[in-house]
Amino acid sequence: MTPDNPLATPDWFPMSLNHERNVTFVQMTRDTFRQSTFHHEALKCAGDMTLKVPIDKLAGLKPSVPSHFILHTTFCGSTLLARYLEDLPRCFVLREPLLLTQINFVPYCDSWFGWFTTSLNLLGRAYPSDAATIIKLHDFCNWMGGPILDRDPRVRMVFIYNPLRTHLLQTLKDQRRREALDEHSRGYPMKLVPALAEATAGQLSDAQRAAANWLINAHLCGRLLARPDADRVLVMDGQRVICDPQHTVLAVAEHFGLANDDNRASLAKLRPSTRHAKGRRSAYDGAVLAADLASAERRYGEEAEAAIAWARQLCPELLGVFECADASVLEQPPRQGYEACRRPARARRNARKMRASMQK
Repeated sequence: MTPDNPLATPDWFPMSLNHERNVTFVQMTRDTFRQSTFHHEALKCAGDMTLKVPIDKLAGLKPSVPSHFILHTTFCGSTLLARYLEDLPRCFVLREPLLLTQINFVPYCDSWFGWFTTSLNLLGRAYPSDAATIIKLHDFCNWMGGPILDRDPRVRMVFIYNPLRTHLLQTLKDQRRREALDEHSRGYPMKLVPALAEATAGQLSDAQRAAANWLINAHLCGRLLARPDADRVLVMDGQRVICDPQHTVLAVAEHFGLANDDNRASLAKLRPSTRHAKGRRSAYDGAVLAADLASAERRYGEEAEAAIAWARQLCPELLGVFECADASVLEQPPRQGYEACRRPARARRNARKMRASMQK
């Protein structure tokens, strides 16, 4: 931060947008960014002072480095991926910044796209030593993937997912996650898929609503993969982030153009985390995840199976989007880091079919 330009670095962080269209900035440091699980209301600030600036007066501010983005289906390892990337040299990482989530809920008007662009520019500011800003979006903002790609050809994205059954079990096993399903359905652009819009307007079981939320994200991912520049989007099973971070994070770093010698040296030492990404005091690793899912399968397997059958009947074309796209990444010439993501030949053939159908 410099006296003549207090917004030169993220030390003044754009926390939120109020009803008067003022952006509230709070005091941060690189350490407090790292200490905060997410960069919204639960932020750990470095001081009590705030700045309020009308958003229209911030339109000229431009970040000096590119931004890259993490999209996700929830409960799939995306926060853990952001944590791993945060440990790489010259990477500034944000996790679900509130400002962009608020922009998602602002009713569309003539000024909306300008506010959206300004918000991305504000969040894209990094420290002088950083080569890129990496922003993990709130899942409500996944639909913004296309507009974000449109505004800057340097942008790359990773879409992290859980297979549908895993997604259902991860949701159904936790009562708080069940209680949040209605809110999530209202936050997603279900109208993009008429069958989903009609279904979610009615009464659904918890498992059906969780499946609907997964299906709309599969649709959003499919839209990104149907673009002519789909090579800017890397699709990856989140379980690999948990079980094989060394290869997986390298694949993401390569995709983001950050696989330099320093980062490769850091990743060579990377081992699977033994702590939960959202609660650093809690022990968590691939073995704990496997045990949790096995327990959830025993308790909620039939509920999940019924929801999968419902999803297959409602939107059969969306069920294979993630896995086929994940396999299709590896049809490119082999590059270090992608080996861990290899899929059988049949999956790669399915990927070609899925890509062809999305481009029709």
